[in-house]
Amino acid sequence: MGIRSFLAVWRVILSIFVSCTVVCEGGAQRVSCCFTLLLYKKTFTHPLSTRRVTSKVTMLSFLSFILLLDYVENAAVITSSLTSTTNNALVRLVNGVNGCSGRVEIYRDDWGTICDEGLDEVEGQMICIEAGCGPFISMHSGGLFGEGSGPLLTDDMNCFGNESSVLDCDWDNQTDACDHTKDAGVVCAPIIRFEEGSGMCSGRVEIFHNREWGTVCDTNWDLMDALVACTERGCGNPVALYYNAYFKNGSGKVWMDGVDCRGRETSLKDCVFSGWGASNCTHGNDAGVTCSEVRLIDGENSCSGRVEVFYDGSGWGTVRDDGWNLLGGDVICKQVACGSALSITVGSFFKKGSGSIWMYNTNCAGTEPSLKRCLLENNNKRFTHNKDAGVVCREVKLVNGPHICSGTVQVHYSGDWGTVCHNNWDLLDGLVLCRELGCGPLIQTNTEAYFGIGSGNILMDSLLCTGSESSLKECKYSGSVDSLCTHSQDAGVTCGEVRLVNGGSSCSGRVEVLINNQWGTVCGESWDMSDAEVVCRELGCGSPVEVKTDGYFGGGIGPIWMDDVKCKGTEGSVKNCPSRGVHNCVHAKDAGVICREVKLVNTNNSCQGTVQVLHDGRWGTVCHNSWDIADGLVLCRELGCGGNAEPLTNAHFGTGEGPIWMDSLRCSGDESNLRNCKFGGWGNHQCIHAYDAGIICRGGDIRLVNGSSSCSGRVEVLYNGTWGTVCDDGWDLSDAAVVCREMGCGNVIEAKSKAYFGQGSEQIWMDDVNCTGTESSLKNCRTSGWVIHDCGHHEDAGVICNLSVRLVNGSHSCSGRVEVLYNGTWGTVCDDGWDLSDAAVVCREMGCGDVIEAKTEAYFGQGSGQIWMDDVNCIGTESSLKNCRTSGWVIHNCGHHEDAGVICNSVRLLNGSHSCSGRVEVLYNGTWGTVCDDGWDLSDAAVVCREMGCGNVIEATRGPYFGQGSGQIWIDNVQCAGNEYTLKNCSSSGWGVNYCNDQQDAGVICQSVTDISSTDTTVRPETTSAGLYSGLNRTQCKGQTSGGCFENLLEQIEHITAQGQGLSVTDVTSILTMAFNASENILETSSSANQTELASYGNRMLKTSEKLVSTLVKPTNTSDNVSFTLAAVEGQVFMVGPNVTLDKIPQLNTTNSSVEIDLIGIAWNNNERSASVAFLSYNTMENLLKPNFFNTPNNTNKTMMSTVILATLPKTTNTELTKPVNFTLKHIRELDPNGSLSCVYWNASEWVVDGCSVLKTNSSFTVCSCVHLSTFALIMQSPLKPLSSFKREQSDSLLEQLNLVCVIVGLVFFSLALLSFALCQWSPGVNNVARVNICITLLLAHLLFLLTQQFLSLIRPQQVLCAVISGVLHFLFLSGFVWMFIEAVLLFICVTNLSRISSKKREVLSNGFLCVIGYTVALVVVSMSVGLVPEGYGSEHCWIKGDKGFIWSFLGPVSVILALNMILFISIIIRLNSTLQNLNAEISQMKQTKIMAFKTLAQFVVLGCSWILGFFINGSKELEILFLILNSQQGTFIFLIYCVLNNEVRQQYRKCLCCGLTQH
Repeated sequence: MGIRSFLAVWRVILSIFVSCTVVCEGGAQRVSCCFTLLLYKKTFTHPLSTRRVTSKVTMLSFLSFILLLDYVENAAVITSSLTSTTNNALVRLVNGVNGCSGRVEIYRDDWGTICDEGLDEVEGQMICIEAGCGPFISMHSGGLFGEGSGPLLTDDMNCFGNESSVLDCDWDNQTDACDHTKDAGVVCAPIIRFEEGSGMCSGRVEIFHNREWGTVCDTNWDLMDALVACTERGCGNPVALYYNAYFKNGSGKVWMDGVDCRGRETSLKDCVFSGWGASNCTHGNDAGVTCSEVRLIDGENSCSGRVEVFYDGSGWGTVRDDGWNLLGGDVICKQVACGSALSITVGSFFKKGSGSIWMYNTNCAGTEPSLKRCLLENNNKRFTHNKDAGVVCREVKLVNGPHICSGTVQVHYSGDWGTVCHNNWDLLDGLVLCRELGCGPLIQTNTEAYFGIGSGNILMDSLLCTGSESSLKECKYSGSVDSLCTHSQDAGVTCGEVRLVNGGSSCSGRVEVLINNQWGTVCGESWDMSDAEVVCRELGCGSPVEVKTDGYFGGGIGPIWMDDVKCKGTEGSVKNCPSRGVHNCVHAKDAGVICREVKLVNTNNSCQGTVQVLHDGRWGTVCHNSWDIADGLVLCRELGCGGNAEPLTNAHFGTGEGPIWMDSLRCSGDESNLRNCKFGGWGNHQCIHAYDAGIICRGGDIRLVNGSSSCSGRVEVLYNGTWGTVCDDGWDLSDAAVVCREMGCGNVIEAKSKAYFGQGSEQIWMDDVNCTGTESSLKNCRTSGWVIHDCGHHEDAGVICNLSVRLVNGSHSCSGRVEVLYNGTWGTVCDDGWDLSDAAVVCREMGCGDVIEAKTEAYFGQGSGQIWMDDVNCIGTESSLKNCRTSGWVIHNCGHHEDAGVICNSVRLLNGSHSCSGRVEVLYNGTWGTVCDDGWDLSDAAVVCREMGCGNVIEATRGPYFGQGSGQIWIDNVQCAGNEYTLKNCSSSGWGVNYCNDQQDAGVICQSVTDISSTDTTVRPETTSAGLYSGLNRTQCKGQTSGGCFENLLEQIEHITAQGQGLSVTDVTSILTMAFNASENILETSSSANQTELASYGNRMLKTSEKLVSTLVKPTNTSDNVSFTLAAVEGQVFMVGPNVTLDKIPQLNTTNSSVEIDLIGIAWNNNERSASVAFLSYNTMENLLKPNFFNTPNNTNKTMMSTVILATLPKTTNTELTKPVNFTLKHIRELDPNGSLSCVYWNASEWVVDGCSVLKTNSSFTVCSCVHLSTFALIMQSPLKPLSSFKREQSDSLLEQLNLVCVIVGLVFFSLALLSFALCQWSPGVNNVARVNICITLLLAHLLFLLTQQFLSLIRPQQVLCAVISGVLHFLFLSGFVWMFIEAVLLFICVTNLSRISSKKREVLSNGFLCVIGYTVALVVVSMSVGLVPEGYGSEHCWIKGDKGFIWSFLGPVSVILALNMILFISIIIRLNSTLQNLNAEISQMKQTKIMAFKTLAQFVVLGCSWILGFFINGSKELEILFLILNSQQGTFIFLIYCVLNNEVRQQYRKCLCCGLTQH
C-alpha cells in the first residue's frame, strides 16, 4: 500500500475526529486543527478533596503525525505545480480574459513583444501550443490587449508548423517600422473543453494534448476531479458528474485514465493519472460534467458574495446593480444550490470585480432557471466596477413540501446541504426557522420526516433555540458526529403564507402573500380595516392600528397577486377573502398595515385585562415589578383606550401565557408605546406568572400632553369629541391647582404659559379661565365660553403638578397623614422607621419648606385602603419619597393605626442672605403667597423666626427689602402676641383679604443657626461638636440584652445627623464604632431573633451609617475625597464641584470591593454642577442581613460570597445615573462550581434581584452591573440535596468515620515502621531510604490533613494560614509519590539483578542523590505552582482549589508517576515470577502462588498503584471504600512486608519482647 493510499485512508479517519481550518498569515498557510477525539473520562476523588476532578486522557500523537505528513505532501504538490508552470514557458499571453488569450510575449533573454505584421494561423497555432493552450482561434492586431513594454523582438516571424518552438521559426529582426501600438495578440482555446452539453460549462470532458483532442475515462472520476476541470475551464463549481458517455461517445484518443485530483490543482493534467494515452477504456466510458456558469465571489461563504457570470469568449464578468433586486437574487441563489435570497448588495459591497459588466433586466420574474435569462449586454463601455451587484443567500431551505414555506428542513454547512434531526425540535426552533426563511409566522413543527426524507448528512441534532435567534446556526445544537439519527427522523416545519415587509417588525409593513411559490403584493385599492383585521389576526399580532396604502412601506417587486380585496373581518386568512385575481394596479399602490404589538387578555373588554406584548414572534407577559401609573398611561394610550389608567398587579385578571418579556418597566409617561420605556431587557426578569401585570383603561375629558410625566404638560380638554387647548390669558396657580386635583396629581407646583410644553393644534376651547381653586373640574371654572378666544397656540397653557404624594387631615396643606399614589390608587405609609429624614423629603416634595415634626401612630387619623410603603429609609436629599429605599410596594407588616404623618413648615423665607432671612411667604390652598407689611412688627417676626427654627429676631423688614414677590398676597394686618406656634395662628384680615401690592411685602432677619452661642441651651445645644458625645457615651448599650438601648442610641445618632451640620472623620468613625459595637452586643444576646427583627436592626444600621457618612460631604469647586477603615466597615466619599478637571473619578476601593461610577456625568446633570458618592463596605453586616433572606422560588442553599456594600449619592439633587454602575466584589468564600451567583440589593426586608446583573466572574471576584444605587451583595445559590439523598448523607457520614479510623490506623503503622527502620539492625545490602521517606512524608501529610480538618473552623478564616497549609500538603503528598517512584525503580533494579546477587556489589544510586531527587522534584512543582497561580491554594478545606485546572498541578505529576509505577510493577511481577520459579523449583506450586499473590498485593499498595482506583470510582461506594482502605494503609503494608515478614527483624522483635518480659 503506497503512501498516497495510506494517507487517503487516514484522511477519512481524520475527517471524523479532526476539524481543520486553513488560516492565511502573511501569505503562508497555517493549519490550525481542533482535535475532538473520544476522550476517556472518569471521575477521580482525592481523599483530601471535597470535589470531583475530571480526568481526560487523549491519544493524539499518531493522528497528528499523519496530519503533518498530509500537510507536507500538499505543500510539495503545490510547490511542484508552481515550479513546472513558471520555469518552462517561453511564450505567454498577457492582458486577456484568461491565460489563453492576450498580447503575445516571448522570452529571448528578456520578455518582449512581436509585431502583428504577416502573422497567420500557422504562427498562431505555434504560439497557442507553446503557451500551453488549446488550438488557435483568432489573431488580433493593433494592440487590442494593450501596449506592451520591453523590446520589440520582430516584425516578421515565419513558421511552417513543424518546429518544436517558436524560437526555431524564421525571424526578421527589422523592427524600425513597428512600435507597441502594433503588438500582436492571440486568442487560443483552453486545453480543456466540454462537448455536446447545453453550454460551454457542460458536456463531455476533452483534453488537448500533442496537438490532438481526446477524452477522459470515467474510472475514479469524482467530485475533486470535476472541480479541477470546472476551474480550469473557467466555470463555476461542479453541479453534476456524468459517466458512461452521458454526452455521447467522443472520438480520437482516450488521453487520461484513473484521474486522481486533490482539488487544489490548476489543471487536470497536474493531477495523478495513468499516463498520456495509457488506458484500457473505450469511448463508452467517457467522463462528463456540468459546471455552474454563475458564482458568488469574496463573500463569507459559498452562499454570499459578488455576482459573476461566465460567457464564452468573455470569461467571468459582473452584474451592474442598476435595478438589481431580490428576484434576481433568488435566481442566482437557486442556481448556486443555496436557499432563497436573504438580501442583495449594491455598490461593490463585496469588493470590485473585473472583466465584462452585464446589465440586469428588471423584468426578471425570479423563477428563471438561469441568471443569464435576466441579463442584457452592456453597450456602455465607460461603466466601471464601482456598482457591482452582490447577494447573500439563505443557508436554509424547505424541500418536499407543498410550497417553499413548508417542508423538510435542509441547512447548508461547509458547502454541503443536510437535514436537521427532530430531537428537541419544537416551536421555538420552528419560530426561528420561519423568521430566517422570510416566511410568515410559524404554524406548526413536524417530525419523523413528515414531508419525506431529506438528502445529505444530518448536520444538526438536539437543537435548542431560545426563539430570539435570527438563524438556526445561532442556536445550540449537536453536530453530525454526535448524532444517532437517521433520515426517518428529519425535522419539518410549516410557516405562514402571509408576511409583512419593511415595517421594522413582524407586525407592521407591506402585505405580501405566497402564491405559486412566489411572494407578491396586495393592491391598496379598497384596502380597509376589515382586511387589516384579518391580516393582523393571521399573523398572530394584536388588533390593527392603521391601514396603509399607496406604497407606504415602499413598493414591492414581483407579481401583484390580489386586488380589490373584500374581507368581512372573520376570515382565517387574507387569501380566503374575495379578491380580483387580475389587477390593474402598480406597486406604488401596495397595501400595508400596522398591527398592535400589545394586547389585553383574560377579559371580554379590549381595554382591560392581563397585559401581553409581542416579541420575537411570541406573546408574553409583563411583570408587575415597578408597574405604575406612568406605565399604565403609556399602555392605555397605545391601546387607544383613553387617558386614565388603573394599573393592577398579582395577575389580577388571571395569569398570562408564554415568556415573561418585560420586567421593572420605568416609563416616564410620554412614550408612544411600552417598548420605548426603560426596562430590564427582553426576557430578563426575576418573576413568575403570578405577578403578571394588568390594567384598566378609562376615558377622560382632560389630559396633559408633552410633559415629562403624566402629571405635567400642556393642558387639553375634550369637547364635542375633539381635544383642544386652553389659552394662558389669566392662567395662574389657582387654575392650575384645579387641573392637578382633577388629574389626581396632588398639589400644583407651577402654572406654565406661552406654550411651555409646545404648541397644540386643532381647537382652542377655553380662554380667560378664572378658578377660585376649589372647583372639582376645570370645566366648572368661569371662562369666556367654549371656542370664544383671542389667542393662538403660542399661548397654550400648561401645568406641573406634584404627582406622587399628598397630606391628608392636617390643619393646613403642609401637614397631615402621608399618602402616596401608586397604581392609580392612593395609599398610606407605615411609620416603621419613619423619622425626620423621611419627613423632610415629603416636605420638600410638597413644596412645604422644612420639616417640623415626623408623626407616627396615625396622628392625623387612620387611613383606608392600601398601605403602600413600609420601612422607608430616606437619606434626606431625595427629590421624591418614591426614591427612598423601602420594603417594596405593598410589602408591609402594618395596620392603619401605624400610618405616618408629617408637619411641614408652611412658611418660607426667600431672597435672604441665609436660610434665616428673607421675604416671608405662606402656603395656602396649595399656593405660595406673600404677607402684607401693614402692622408688621418684631412680635410678628419673632413668630416666624421660631417657626423657621432660627434664632432670635433681629429685624422686621417692610417694603421690597428682599425683592418683590408674585402671585397672591395671602395675609394682611397680622397681629401676633409673639408666643404663637405658627404665623397662621396670629389674627389677620383673613386669607386673601388685603389692600396691598407687591411693594408692601413683609420680611424678616433672624439669628442664623451658625451664629447661636453654644451656651444658648434654648436653641439646639446638641449641634455643637463639643457636646456631640455627651448623650451617646451614656448609651453605649454595654451588657444590654434588649434592642431598646440600641434603638435609643441610633435615634440619638440620627438626631445629630438631622441637624445638617458637617462632622469630622474622627467624629463619624467614633460614632460608627459605637453603633457597630452596640449591634454586635445585641446579636450576641439575641440569638433567637427572627428575620423581621434582624432586618429591622440591619435597616437602622444602614440608615445610620449612610447618614453619618453623608455629613462628610463638603462643598468643593474641584474634587475632594475622604476615606476611613474600621473593623466593621470601610468607606470612601468622593466629591466633585463645578470646576472639576477630571474626566472621570478614580475607582473607589475597599479591601474586598470597588465601584466605578460616572460621578462627573451625574454632576453635569445637576444645576449646581456638583455631586458626591459615598461607598461603604460592611464586614459584619451579613450577620444581620443574612443570605437566606434572598427569597427565590427554588429551594437552594444561599451563601454570602461578598461583603455587604452600600453606594449612595448624598447631598446630590439629581441622583439619576448616567450609565450603569459596576461593582467588583471579591469572593470571601470558595466558589461552588455547581452554584449560581446573583447580584442582589436589599429592599428593606429581603434581598432581591432588580436592575442588577452579573457582568463577569471568575474564582476570585465577580463584577456586578447595576442601574440604580442601593445596598448590594453577591449571593451564591447551590442546589439542595433531594430527600432521596438523606440515606446517601448517612452513608457519607459513615464513610467519613471509616476514613478517620483508617487514617489513624495508618498513622500508627507508619510510626511503627519508622521505629523499626530506626531501631532495628538491617543487613548491609538492604536499602530502606525510599521506604523511610515514604513513611515520613505520608505520616506528616496525613497527620497535617487530619489536624487541619479537625480545626478547620479556626484555620479557615485565616486565609494566609490556610493557603500555607494547602501548599505544605501539596509538597508532602507529591514527595510521597516521588519516593514511591524511587522505590519502584530500586525494586526493579533489585529484581533485575536477583539472579546475580553479590554482597560486594555497590549501590547503584547513593542515598544522598536519592534524597535530592525525592524532595527537589516536589519542591520545584510546588514553587512553579505558587509562582504561576498563587491564588490556587487555600480551598474551603485548605487544599488545592479545583478551578482554572489548578488541581492538575497535583494530579498531573501523580498521574505520570502512577503510570510509570504500573509499568514497573508489571515488569517486576513478570521478572520476579520467572526468577522465583528458577530459584525455588522444589517449592510446591500452591505455596509459590500464595507467596506471589500476597507480595503482589502488598507491593501494589506500597508503590501507590492502588491510587489508580480513584479514576474508576465514578460514584461506586464499594470502590470508594476499597480505595480509602488501601491508600490509608500504605504504612501498614510497609510495616508488614519489610518488618513483620522480615526474618531478621522478626527475631529482633522476639529478642526485645523476651528481654522486656524477663526484666519485668
